[in-house]
Amino acid sequence: MYESKEKIEKLYGATMTINEVLTALISMPPYTKFSHPYFNDDEYLYRNTNNEVLLEDGCPVTSEFWELRSQGAMADNWYVKEKAK
Repeated sequence: MYESKEKIEKLYGATMTINEVLTALISMPPYTKFSHPYFNDDEYLYRNTNNEVLLEDGCPVTSEFWELRSQGAMADNWYVKEKAK
């Protein structure tokens, strides 16, 4: 279910655009999980220690993934689901 930007920010803090997620993936510790309101509760993406960006099931995130999400409803409202420990 899609939550409002205000509710997401209340739950998780500031939201990001897809381009900010790309930057955060590089700058934040590996295994920090990023998600979007359109994702299910168990869906997220992260960067591993080999600097590969993967989905929760270990599948690589492709350039097509970024292209499809750079416009429309998924271009913003991304958030950090869980910080790496």
